[in-house]
Amino acid sequence: MQAARQIFPEFQELVLDFPARQAVSKPAARPRFTFNKVFIALTIVAFACFAHMSQRMLIAQNGIDIDRLKSQIKAEERDAQILNAKATSLKSPGRIERLAGRLDMVKPDGVTFIEVPSQPLDPASSSAGLARGATSLSRPAVLGRLVAKLSFLVN
Repeated sequence: MQAARQIFPEFQELVLDFPARQAVSKPAARPRFTFNKVFIALTIVAFACFAHMSQRMLIAQNGIDIDRLKSQIKAEERDAQILNAKATSLKSPGRIERLAGRLDMVKPDGVTFIEVPSQPLDPASSSAGLARGATSLSRPAVLGRLVAKLSFLVN
């Protein structure tokens, strides 16, 4: 500035006020991708892939189990049909008569039915029977007589 004042003396009285120099801040640095950030991103992607594959594997295993169970159900249904057919043939009257003939069993001459009252005797009729000279029978005594009458069927 001094050199300029010497060349142009008329500007010597001129005082130039320049503003004070301000500290210039550097522009903010751009965020750079660091190894840590890349590693975290790759870890998240790997975990997501692992979770997806494990879910697919479970779905496939469940599908295989479902198919296996369906085939077991069909096999059990076939076995049930076979058993029902066998039960029907075992219940047939002709087969039972043939087996009875082999075991030297014979048909009875007649069928005897024993009628047992479904309701107990009322006290009024039992006291009237006692008045005529009948003996009082307890339930075990009645059952004993009934068994004695039925014993001929067993022998």
